[in-house]
Amino acid sequence: MELKEEDNIRWQKLEEQLDQPSIDPEQSGLTGEERSVLLFFKRLRARLRPVNADKSFPVNEGWESLRERIGNEDIASGSGTRVVSLFRYKLAAAAVLLLLAAGAFWWFAPSGKKGATGLADHRDSVSRADQPPTGDVQLVLADGQKLNLGKRQSITEKNGVAIDATEEQLVYGQAGSKSGEVLYNTLIVPRGKKSQVKLPDGTLVWLNAESRLKFPVSFNGLKREVTLEGEAYFDVEKDENKPFIVHSGSLYVEVLGTAFNVKAYDRIVYTTLEKGKVRVSDPSNAVVLTPGEQSSYNTETGKSGKSPVFTRLFTGWKDGELYLEDQSLGNIAVMLSRSYDYEFEFEDSSLKDIRFTVDIAAPDNLQAVLDHISSTTEGLKFTVSGRVVRVSR
Repeated sequence: MELKEEDNIRWQKLEEQLDQPSIDPEQSGLTGEERSVLLFFKRLRARLRPVNADKSFPVNEGWESLRERIGNEDIASGSGTRVVSLFRYKLAAAAVLLLLAAGAFWWFAPSGKKGATGLADHRDSVSRADQPPTGDVQLVLADGQKLNLGKRQSITEKNGVAIDATEEQLVYGQAGSKSGEVLYNTLIVPRGKKSQVKLPDGTLVWLNAESRLKFPVSFNGLKREVTLEGEAYFDVEKDENKPFIVHSGSLYVEVLGTAFNVKAYDRIVYTTLEKGKVRVSDPSNAVVLTPGEQSSYNTETGKSGKSPVFTRLFTGWKDGELYLEDQSLGNIAVMLSRSYDYEFEFEDSSLKDIRFTVDIAAPDNLQAVLDHISSTTEGLKFTVSGRVVRVSR
């Protein structure tokens, strides 16, 4: 089978960029696929920690070993630049992971220090952080009525739209009347919960903890517009005649059919694209994202930017993953507070600077996460009292 240029990874080009501190897609000349490959290897190397502190990751030896493994499969282009097909890259990456898993020299670990036993004593907690969240997922109907969602129930809006509702999912039917009145519902997800809504056009929206989504009960106009506070992942049903627009403060994202994540908890709003194409607009700028890219907008300074990212870091939550790459314990505590409905207190503010990489299936309760983190850093303690977690050494 003949390989197309866009299906290939230019190995030598990637090697030139491997040690660069950042990847500028405008200056590097890399394709989107090549940037994804390069980001993968950069993160792979960043997460490798030698058991012996005197040893370091043999970058040159490892890189040459990879090249030798797939060297026989290289293809020379007309300009003499060597290219490697994405298929062979995936095989090579898999081989690296297998070698790492089999060897005793390297390990995947958090950025914090690990003790001789590798396990910290976390059995001295006053109680365990395994209480369920306190809030209920709510649906606010067009007339202002607030419904706590729990077991399955059927709801009918005043324009005849049928809603099949549970705490985990809302499914909207088609409008039962031709009334021109636009009715809005608001889905409110509290701390510690997540929910999903299937909008009348078939678009799926995953709503993260401490978020709310306002949307029309039926899309009757020329646009499909919703308003988001917090974080949500959108898998938009394609309709070329009706663009889908997400409003978040002064920012809006316009698409036809695509999948992307919008995170708008704090002063910086992040839009991460997995597939398709979106235009992200703020009061003074607009950028177009392609898969694997993320835009950022600072609501205080008005500064915006665009960069390639590993999308799973920003979208894994909707698939039940807890994936954090080299994050400070302070930032992790903010995220866990939102996800599990707990508060964190630090005995010493310096503890907030300890960095971790976490890659696990998201547990049902916070205690399992605390056990996982404390097992990697000797002396780190989480003392739980009610819904407060005190962090100390």
